[in-house]
Amino acid sequence: MSSAFDETASLKKGQRNEMRMIARAAEVLRALADHPSGLSLGQIAKAAGLPRSTVQRLVGALEAEGFVATRAGMAGVRLGAELVRLGSAVHANLRSLFRPYLHKLHIQTQDTVDLTLLTDGVPVVIDQITSTAPLRVVSFVGRPLPLHCTASGKAHLSAMSKAEADHWLAAPLKTFTKQTMTDPARLLRLAETAHLGEFHLDQEEFDVGICAVALPINTPGLDNYAVAVSMPANRFKERLPLLREALKTCQKEMETIVGAI
Repeated sequence: MSSAFDETASLKKGQRNEMRMIARAAEVLRALADHPSGLSLGQIAKAAGLPRSTVQRLVGALEAEGFVATRAGMAGVRLGAELVRLGSAVHANLRSLFRPYLHKLHIQTQDTVDLTLLTDGVPVVIDQITSTAPLRVVSFVGRPLPLHCTASGKAHLSAMSKAEADHWLAAPLKTFTKQTMTDPARLLRLAETAHLGEFHLDQEEFDVGICAVALPINTPGLDNYAVAVSMPANRFKERLPLLREALKTCQKEMETIVGAI
């Protein structure tokens, strides 16, 4: 009886130790994610709140699996290429999960629907369903969009911290049309309205004759996504109530499928 009890206790202790090591490895990866230029072992230990000897063992194990990297001639530890591969798989899986809801949104609106991902401060179209109307907006998957004057870009801005938004809006902002806003402070104020349930609009700010409405997609622990519907300006205002209702439903469905709601 005592032997069985000791074995069960030992097993539970081993499981707790394994979970603790996984949690500590995650802390190391998070610390490195916040410092793309790399950190020393001591800096990682301080950022993760772990003993240096523990960090050294974890870094060795993570490097063997490709999750972190050290390079000759370069100081510090950085995130490894294996995380890029896994990240790409996550994006592909999310596109697959989101696709039915993009189709539903397209059927409801009959206009072009874009799913965008923020990549190094640039919204990039990663999936699209193009309208079949005679007069329609045509774009392409892989197209980069301006952050400051597109509905998708503003939606991405609303999901950033202020420091992150300030960083990406620091460079001079290009004027595309007479309606383009280039004042970072004004753009940040508009982005903050997302917390009040507002939608993000592009009313001929990027292209003359083209309007769009967008919302961010909350994906806990993942990247910054947004969904948008775009169309010719001549039918935008009269259809805006329908667009908002359909887009809000799409946002809720997408966030539910990834566990945000």
